[in-house]
Amino acid sequence: MFFLKKLFGFSIPTSVVLLDIGAESIGGAYVLLSDADTPSQVIYQVRRNISPRTNEDHITAMERTLEELGAQLVREGTPSLLRKSGSGHANFVLVSISAPWQETRLHTKQLIRKDPFIFTKDLLVEHFLKSEEAGTGRTRVDTSAIGVLLNGYSTQDPFGKLVNRATVTMLTSTIATNAVRNITKSLRRLFHMKEALVLSEASLHYQAIRLAFPHEKDSIIFDASGQELAISLVRAGQLVGLVELRRVTRSEDTWAVEARAALHTLSKQAPLPSRIFLISNEDRAKLFKDALAKQEMQALWLAGKKPSMTAVLTSHLQTMVKLDTDVEPDTRISLMARYANKAFQNGVLHPLSCGFMTYEDIPNS
Repeated sequence: MFFLKKLFGFSIPTSVVLLDIGAESIGGAYVLLSDADTPSQVIYQVRRNISPRTNEDHITAMERTLEELGAQLVREGTPSLLRKSGSGHANFVLVSISAPWQETRLHTKQLIRKDPFIFTKDLLVEHFLKSEEAGTGRTRVDTSAIGVLLNGYSTQDPFGKLVNRATVTMLTSTIATNAVRNITKSLRRLFHMKEALVLSEASLHYQAIRLAFPHEKDSIIFDASGQELAISLVRAGQLVGLVELRRVTRSEDTWAVEARAALHTLSKQAPLPSRIFLISNEDRAKLFKDALAKQEMQALWLAGKKPSMTAVLTSHLQTMVKLDTDVEPDTRISLMARYANKAFQNGVLHPLSCGFMTYEDIPNS
């Protein structure tokens, strides 16, 4: 794959287009990447609400909003990119897509052989990641390997090791083929690129939180996008559980009931960590905190492990992501910028990812 060749030793992009396709809005930005010692720089940013017109369904409204935002991004952001970098053309497009547009599945797959074998990048891609099926009417846009066990031991650097057993935890996201076809068609027309990296928001946010809070090895991530809520369980730095709830954050009562059931399911896998990260807007932060304070919710945690919630803000990322003076704070864009800088400058997506696709990967009909 051309993209993997880039990441594993050839040219590295210096500027990227970021697109955050959420349930209720779409954000876009131009970002200059940096080396490890300086923050990436958001030089232009815009966000638009997805507001269906009369007789327009929600997915059509999303596609139209993406076209309008993309056109604004090119029209107004390109001059800023030209002034800052000397070029009005970004090197790459990174897209984050959340529910309800994508569906995500967390699962594991194992390879056991009698004779020892070497665990390689090609083996990871061919045996584990490429083998995932999308299902009828859907296209796989992201398969990320977020955890690797070799002979039963977790490792962040698995390649080149001689083993008998490999277990890979994967996060696979799919989108309705019609929707992803229209999205990529818009990207190709707007930004004139043959390749894009498309990740599920759950995968990107999990990895970005790990980068932003490296000492928090055990946590729960509440990722609220519109009325959608994804709850991720992280133990020892690895994503071990994920539950996606649809259209539940309209009221506190609805959210509390659904979230409690989801947390109860996750607690069967492992004790719930007391540290909770919330990715949402300020208006919903109080709703989440009030629901967590209820006795029936706190009963899910072990005695003495009262949950503590941190609303993730752009200020948490200010040493890693710099905003130009006329750029408004946008937590989701800042998380994407942090992820992009680490991924591209290190020459490897962390932990591991095969979320790359070319436009030719998308069915034409």
